[in-house]
Amino acid sequence: MAYMTLYHEESSNIVNLMQNKDPFFDYLTAKIMMHIPPGSSQKRILDLGCGGGRNSVAAAKKGYTVIGLDYVEKSLVVAGKLADLNKVSGKIFFKKEDITKLKPKQYGIFDYIIL
Repeated sequence: MAYMTLYHEESSNIVNLMQNKDPFFDYLTAKIMMHIPPGSSQKRILDLGCGGGRNSVAAAKKGYTVIGLDYVEKSLVVAGKLADLNKVSGKIFFKKEDITKLKPKQYGIFDYIIL
C-alpha cells in the first residue's frame, strides 16, 4: 500500500511538472489561448482534456466558470491542487470523463471550448 501511495504522489508530480511548470506552455496559455476580452458576456468554458488544469485555471482567474474534463484521474488531482493554489476552485468543476462519449449539451451550453 505504501508503494501505491508513493507511486501516486510521484506520478502526480510528473504530471504537474509536464503540464503546469513549462514556461512555453505558460506563454501560450497567457498570450494566445486565453485571449478572451475582459468584460465579455461569455462566461462559461468547457475544457476538454483539461490535464493538469493550466488552461482551466487561467480561464477561472479571468472570471470564467469552467468545467474541466479528463479521463486520467491523476491529472484531475493535479488540476484540483492547482485550482486550490490559485484560489479558483469555486469557479472550476473537474470531472473524470471520456470525452469521446459525451452527449450533446450534457454539461449545458458553453461560450468557448478548449481542446
